[in-house]
Amino acid sequence: MAVKPKPELLNTKQNQYAHRYKLHKSTKRSKGCSMKIRFHQEPMRGRQNKCAICSSIYSLKIARASVYSAQGIEYGDVCPECIESGSEGIKARLLENIQRLRELAAELEALSCEPIQLPELEAEFKMYRNRATE
Repeated sequence: MAVKPKPELLNTKQNQYAHRYKLHKSTKRSKGCSMKIRFHQEPMRGRQNKCAICSSIYSLKIARASVYSAQGIEYGDVCPECIESGSEGIKARLLENIQRLRELAAELEALSCEPIQLPELEAEFKMYRNRATE
């Protein structure tokens, strides 16, 4: 069953966008929770956004879509590619992103165990003085 945004909330272009990228309700629900995608009227065209689902950087064009938890907490914007992928695609892309973030967290945790060597203050001042003379 397709999730359709309320037409009264969207202008004509946004409504076309919302219907072009149909969202499908997931057939499988985990522990009674339901992620929601909502469309917004204020697209802020040209602004660079980071997708909350896949972490890609994209520019807003027609409408803005955001992801919310079942409790109504907004987690961020969703790119058109994730919306086009449907509910199963969103879930798969989200899980891929979670795996990438876990790997990055593990690398950063390992990095935090290494000794830190800061540059000497004089070397930093020298760098700034060289820039000022160029």
